Amino acid sequence: MDVEKETEFWKNILGFEDDQFYKPYISKILRSSFTYKESFRHGTCSVYFGSVEKKSELMASIQAFMDLYLNGNI
Repeated sequence: MDVEKETEFWKNILGFEDDQFYKPYISKILRSSFTYKESFRHGTCSVYFGSVEKKSELMASIQAFMDLYLNGNI
């Protein structure tokens, strides 16, 4: 997994700037530990925030992304 490429992916999806990210890391996990067939291929992103406005924007972005993903457009 290319950390810079995946950080750029999440930055674009979430609309965040570089200085809003903590240092990314890759967890060592076994493929057999996955409970689903298809990998998302972009890892996971934990988000911490303290703004109602940012939370609303983030939740709308997550909903739009999931709508696209579940409809097979991504």
